[in-house]
Amino acid sequence: MAMPGGLLLERPAVDGEPGGAAATTAVASTHPHHRRPDKEAQLATLNARLSEWPEDTAALLARASLYQRKDMLPEALADYAAVLRLNPACVDALYHTGHVYEKQSLLDAAIAAYSRVLELQPSNARAALSRGACYNMKGNIVRAIDDYTL
Repeated sequence: MAMPGGLLLERPAVDGEPGGAAATTAVASTHPHHRRPDKEAQLATLNARLSEWPEDTAALLARASLYQRKDMLPEALADYAAVLRLNPACVDALYHTGHVYEKQSLLDAAIAAYSRVLELQPSNARAALSRGACYNMKGNIVRAIDDYTL
């Protein structure tokens, strides 16, 4: 049985070990992809950082992303907006703002955010496909196809 956040590893038998067969050992993994991050601890760390440096765009983006993963969409939008006040050309904040609007079925606002990304980075495939999906959901298949084939 694996430990929480751990792995099961097969290892060869050690001399003198009963049975002489390979053993299965549960070990705690130190690799970050093998652990489940504690979202509340991450949030507390980011809040502390932002209380000291409220204009830390990296921390704002990280917290917005965390809020988005926790489905706390108004909070995510507030942090993305704070990043965009500090750096209006932040493509990550613009793209994720569009994604949050899309999740809320605010398709016109999502299209506007994705369009701004494409103004800044005309070859941004993620933004083009996402904008195309929004046009598709609105029933504008011609515009959707234009974005899908950008």
